[in-house]
Amino acid sequence: ISDVCLETGDAGVIYTGRDWTARGTVIAQNHLHHIPPNISWGRTKGVYLDDQASGIIVRGNVFVKVDEAVFIGGGRDNLVEDNMFNGGDFPLHLDARGRLWQKAVTEDEKGTLQKRLETVPYKQSPYKDRYPHLADILEDAPGMPKYNVAKGNIVLGGGTFRITKDAETGISVVHQ
Repeated sequence: ISDVCLETGDAGVIYTGRDWTARGTVIAQNHLHHIPPNISWGRTKGVYLDDQASGIIVRGNVFVKVDEAVFIGGGRDNLVEDNMFNGGDFPLHLDARGRLWQKAVTEDEKGTLQKRLETVPYKQSPYKDRYPHLADILEDAPGMPKYNVAKGNIVLGGGTFRITKDAETGISVVHQ
């Protein structure tokens, strides 16, 4: 996938958002390249897990000249594994928006996050067995990024993981 999102910003080549229950989604074996940052409209992302999207696996992808390759906007239980990043500024981003500027949205019982949660029997099997962190999400600091893992990734040509200070406890970065 290349040369997309050319006339927009704050967009993702592959996008999902505002859903704690999207667990089981796998984004794998893609080649994303030459995605311009379009900074004037907000950076374009390769894989954009927006507004607390959670439970997504991003595995075995190749990102070449993608400024913000994998962007986790405050989610939890996301796995970023065995990807190759070459030539972008930020191979991985994680923030804690659900405890900051998005706190009211997180706590709103009639808001998108909690309404989507209600549509899934998340406290019953098989959900509680397969996704144990989902079963107690409302009692486990909702909005705080937690249980994210980045491992086995290769970063070439510069670029650094951007994990905001308030989100540092929300991810385990394993360097191999």
